[in-house]
Amino acid sequence: MSMSLIDWLRRRFAGLLTRRAVDAPVASAPVAETPVWCVVANVLHERPYGPGGVEKRRGTRQFAPGAKVYVFSYFWGMAGETVTVVGRQRKTKRYITSIVQANHLANWRAELVYSPHVIRQILDYGEFAKLPRGGAESQAHAEEIAAMYRQSGAASQPYTTRVAGGVAPGDAEDRRKA
Repeated sequence: MSMSLIDWLRRRFAGLLTRRAVDAPVASAPVAETPVWCVVANVLHERPYGPGGVEKRRGTRQFAPGAKVYVFSYFWGMAGETVTVVGRQRKTKRYITSIVQANHLANWRAELVYSPHVIRQILDYGEFAKLPRGGAESQAHAEEIAAMYRQSGAASQPYTTRVAGGVAPGDAEDRRKA
Protein backbone atom coordinates (compact mmCIF):
# COMPACT_ATOMS: atom_id res chain seq x y z
CA MET A 1 0.00 0.00 0.00
CA SER A 2 1.18 3.45 -0.69
CA MET A 3 1.33 6.11 1.97
CA SER A 4 -1.39 8.16 0.34
CA LEU A 5 -3.84 5.27 0.58
CA ILE A 6 -3.05 4.74 4.26
CA ASP A 7 -3.46 8.46 4.94
CA TRP A 8 -6.76 8.49 3.08
CA LEU A 9 -8.02 5.49 5.13
CA ARG A 10 -7.00 7.16 8.38
CA ARG A 11 -8.80 10.38 7.45
CA ARG A 12 -11.86 8.49 6.17
CA PHE A 13 -12.34 6.39 9.29
CA ALA A 14 -10.96 8.79 11.90
CA GLY A 15 -14.44 9.72 13.12
CA LEU A 16 -15.34 6.08 13.67
CA LEU A 17 -12.26 5.27 15.70
CA THR A 18 -12.50 8.16 18.15
CA ARG A 19 -15.64 8.98 20.05
CA ARG A 20 -16.40 12.21 21.76
CA ALA A 21 -17.55 12.15 25.38
CA VAL A 22 -20.95 13.43 24.25
CA ASP A 23 -21.49 10.38 22.03
CA ALA A 24 -20.40 7.84 24.64
CA PRO A 25 -23.23 5.73 26.02
CA VAL A 26 -24.23 6.51 29.56
CA ALA A 27 -23.74 3.57 31.89
CA SER A 28 -26.92 3.17 33.86
CA ALA A 29 -27.11 1.46 37.20
CA PRO A 30 -28.37 -2.14 36.96
CA VAL A 31 -32.07 -2.26 37.65
CA ALA A 32 -33.09 -4.79 40.25
CA GLU A 33 -35.41 -7.18 38.46
CA THR A 34 -38.55 -7.98 40.38
CA PRO A 35 -39.18 -11.75 40.38
CA VAL A 36 -41.96 -13.04 38.13
CA TRP A 37 -44.20 -16.07 38.55
CA CYS A 38 -43.88 -18.61 35.77
CA VAL A 39 -44.70 -22.23 35.00
CA VAL A 40 -41.61 -24.44 35.32
CA ALA A 41 -41.08 -28.03 34.17
CA ASN A 42 -38.28 -30.55 33.70
CA VAL A 43 -37.34 -32.32 30.48
CA LEU A 44 -38.10 -36.05 30.56
CA HIS A 45 -35.16 -38.35 31.30
CA GLU A 46 -36.29 -40.80 28.62
CA ARG A 47 -39.01 -40.28 26.07
CA PRO A 48 -40.51 -42.67 23.52
CA TYR A 49 -39.31 -42.21 19.95
CA GLY A 50 -39.93 -43.80 16.56
CA PRO A 51 -42.79 -45.94 15.29
CA GLY A 52 -44.89 -47.11 18.20
CA GLY A 53 -42.50 -45.47 20.70
CA VAL A 54 -40.24 -48.52 20.73
CA GLU A 55 -36.99 -46.57 20.83
CA LYS A 56 -36.04 -44.38 23.82
CA ARG A 57 -34.25 -41.04 23.63
CA ARG A 58 -32.70 -39.15 26.55
CA GLY A 59 -33.92 -35.55 26.84
CA THR A 60 -34.59 -33.57 23.68
CA ARG A 61 -32.35 -32.33 20.93
CA GLN A 62 -31.86 -28.96 22.64
CA PHE A 63 -32.21 -29.81 26.35
CA ALA A 64 -30.46 -32.37 28.54
CA PRO A 65 -32.53 -34.93 30.47
CA GLY A 66 -33.90 -33.39 33.66
CA ALA A 67 -33.12 -29.81 32.53
CA LYS A 68 -35.24 -27.12 34.16
CA VAL A 69 -37.19 -25.08 31.60
CA TYR A 70 -39.38 -22.03 32.09
CA VAL A 71 -42.65 -22.34 30.14
CA PHE A 72 -43.83 -18.87 29.23
CA SER A 73 -46.03 -19.19 26.14
CA TYR A 74 -48.64 -21.74 25.11
CA PHE A 75 -50.28 -22.57 21.82
CA TRP A 76 -53.81 -23.21 23.05
CA GLY A 77 -55.20 -23.78 19.54
CA MET A 78 -53.90 -27.36 19.61
CA ALA A 79 -54.91 -28.04 23.24
CA GLY A 80 -51.56 -26.84 24.56
CA GLU A 81 -49.56 -29.61 22.88
CA THR A 82 -46.66 -27.27 22.10
CA VAL A 83 -45.19 -24.72 24.47
CA THR A 84 -42.45 -22.11 24.23
CA VAL A 85 -39.73 -22.50 26.84
CA VAL A 86 -36.49 -20.88 27.97
CA GLY A 87 -33.78 -23.10 29.37
CA ARG A 88 -30.08 -23.86 29.30
CA GLN A 89 -29.01 -25.53 26.08
CA ARG A 90 -27.64 -29.05 26.25
CA LYS A 91 -24.16 -28.31 24.90
CA THR A 92 -23.41 -24.60 25.34
CA LYS A 93 -25.24 -24.15 28.67
CA ARG A 94 -26.50 -20.78 27.42
CA TYR A 95 -30.14 -19.77 27.68
CA ILE A 96 -32.12 -20.52 24.53
CA THR A 97 -35.77 -20.14 23.60
CA SER A 98 -37.34 -23.16 21.94
CA ILE A 99 -40.72 -24.67 21.10
CA VAL A 100 -41.13 -28.07 22.76
CA GLN A 101 -43.83 -30.74 22.83
CA ALA A 102 -45.62 -30.55 26.19
CA ASN A 103 -45.50 -34.35 26.56
CA HIS A 104 -41.68 -34.14 26.66
CA LEU A 105 -41.91 -32.22 29.95
CA ALA A 106 -42.59 -33.46 33.48
CA ASN A 107 -43.06 -32.08 37.02
CA TRP A 108 -45.13 -29.05 36.05
CA ARG A 109 -45.17 -26.44 38.81
CA ALA A 110 -45.32 -22.69 39.47
CA GLU A 111 -42.16 -20.91 40.68
CA LEU A 112 -40.78 -17.42 41.08
CA VAL A 113 -38.14 -16.63 38.46
CA TYR A 114 -35.12 -14.53 39.43
CA SER A 115 -32.87 -14.86 36.34
CA PRO A 116 -32.76 -11.50 34.47
CA HIS A 117 -32.60 -13.18 31.05
CA VAL A 118 -35.62 -15.36 31.71
CA ILE A 119 -37.56 -12.43 33.19
CA ARG A 120 -36.91 -10.37 30.04
CA GLN A 121 -38.18 -13.22 27.84
CA ILE A 122 -41.29 -13.67 29.95
CA LEU A 123 -42.11 -9.96 29.97
CA ASP A 124 -41.42 -9.48 26.26
CA TYR A 125 -43.23 -12.52 24.88
CA GLY A 126 -45.05 -14.38 27.63
CA GLU A 127 -48.56 -14.63 28.91
CA PHE A 128 -47.48 -13.38 32.33
CA ALA A 129 -46.47 -9.93 31.02
CA LYS A 130 -50.07 -8.74 31.35
CA LEU A 131 -50.27 -9.69 35.03
CA PRO A 132 -48.71 -7.88 38.01
CA ARG A 133 -45.13 -9.00 38.61
CA GLY A 134 -44.79 -11.32 41.59
CA GLY A 135 -48.42 -10.76 42.57
CA ALA A 136 -50.99 -13.22 43.84
CA GLU A 137 -52.91 -13.00 40.55
CA SER A 138 -49.92 -14.11 38.48
CA GLN A 139 -49.13 -16.86 41.00
CA ALA A 140 -52.70 -18.17 40.78
CA HIS A 141 -52.54 -18.10 36.97
CA ALA A 142 -49.25 -20.03 36.91
CA GLU A 143 -50.53 -22.62 39.39
CA GLU A 144 -53.74 -23.01 37.38
CA ILE A 145 -51.80 -23.74 34.16
CA ALA A 146 -49.44 -26.17 35.93
CA ALA A 147 -52.41 -27.98 37.53
CA MET A 148 -54.13 -28.22 34.13
CA TYR A 149 -51.09 -29.97 32.63
CA ARG A 150 -50.74 -32.29 35.64
CA GLN A 151 -54.44 -33.23 35.42
CA SER A 152 -54.19 -33.90 31.68
CA GLY A 153 -51.70 -36.68 32.38
CA ALA A 154 -48.31 -34.97 32.31
CA ALA A 155 -45.45 -37.24 33.32
CA SER A 156 -43.90 -37.13 36.75
CA GLN A 157 -40.35 -38.21 37.44
CA PRO A 158 -37.87 -37.96 40.32
CA TYR A 159 -35.86 -34.76 40.47
CA THR A 160 -32.25 -35.23 39.42
CA THR A 161 -29.24 -33.89 41.22
CA ARG A 162 -26.18 -33.40 39.06
CA VAL A 163 -23.00 -34.95 40.37
CA ALA A 164 -19.37 -34.16 39.56
CA GLY A 165 -19.01 -36.99 37.03
CA GLY A 166 -22.11 -35.86 35.15
CA VAL A 167 -23.97 -39.07 35.98
CA ALA A 168 -27.05 -39.12 38.17
CA PRO A 169 -27.03 -41.66 41.04
CA GLY A 170 -29.57 -44.03 39.37
CA ASP A 171 -27.83 -43.82 35.97
CA ALA A 172 -24.53 -45.22 37.25
CA GLU A 173 -26.13 -48.54 38.19
CA ASP A 174 -28.00 -48.75 34.87
CA ARG A 175 -24.81 -48.23 32.89
CA ARG A 176 -22.94 -50.95 34.82
CA LYS A 177 -25.68 -53.48 34.01
CA ALA A 178 -25.66 -52.67 30.29
